[in-house]
Amino acid sequence: MKIFLKLSLVLLMLVVLVIVSATLFYEYNESESYKVLRVNCEMIELSGILNNYYREHGEYPMNLLAVQKSATESIRCGRVVTIEGESISDPWGDSYVYDRRGPSNVGMYSDNLADEQFDLVSGSMGRN
Repeated sequence: MKIFLKLSLVLLMLVVLVIVSATLFYEYNESESYKVLRVNCEMIELSGILNNYYREHGEYPMNLLAVQKSATESIRCGRVVTIEGESISDPWGDSYVYDRRGPSNVGMYSDNLADEQFDLVSGSMGRN
């Protein structure tokens, strides 16, 4: 009888452990999905701000510092946009990569989603 009780207790603890692990795994994946959606939203918003800068100045800025004020005031994608130095941070806290290839050729991406680069000239988002 004692062995059955011990085995039942161990089995119950394993079931609880599996349920807790599955719940934490689901919450983590859901959180990551929201971050990906925010990155896409923020890059679209940033592209609009950068394209406005291009229309006003005839070229894209050398870095994101030139549009930081507009970015913090304009971007509404479910969080407050964070600025660190000359960079705008993605939802993971890393800087967006602003790839200025020339005065009229710019790309942008998050290091966490480096294979989904946003091309400001064509307005397309896709894999490199």
